[in-house]
Amino acid sequence: MTETVAPVAKPVPRPRSRSAETVSASALAQHLDCSRTYIGKLEAEGVIQRQGDGFPLDQAASPICDTCGASGGNRRAQ
Repeated sequence: MTETVAPVAKPVPRPRSRSAETVSASALAQHLDCSRTYIGKLEAEGVIQRQGDGFPLDQAASPICDTCGASGGNRRAQ
């Protein structure tokens, strides 16, 4: 007797938005739990860059996290 096997469907990737979501410096600071002043400092140093009317949320977090390290020294006062 011959066994038949149904073909396995490959997952279809969801298309990503071509334009990254941008947020204000204040919203980015709140999202990353740091001060708005610190976001301004990182922008002045070229660590992050505005794109259009804000900062790309997806792309801004990585270099900021690399800059902050694990010390948490730039966190807002609670």
